[in-house]
Amino acid sequence: MARRIIHQLVDDIDGTVLDIGDGETVLFSLDGIAYEIDLSDRNVQAFRDALAPYVAAARSISGSRRASSGG
Repeated sequence: MARRIIHQLVDDIDGTVLDIGDGETVLFSLDGIAYEIDLSDRNVQAFRDALAPYVAAARSISGSRRASSGG
């Protein structure tokens, strides 16, 4: 007997099941808590549009911080 596992990306806002290549998982952080949300292309754009004025006024602290291995 064979087993088939199917992964579906479902928009977390409206429940739309997305086709391969449609939508994306968006990562963001607020108040020190990291989040991810799966969104259709339309909802990704709405999310980014809603955040745009805040992102424009914010300071970037991007980049990973890596612990040194010591030595």
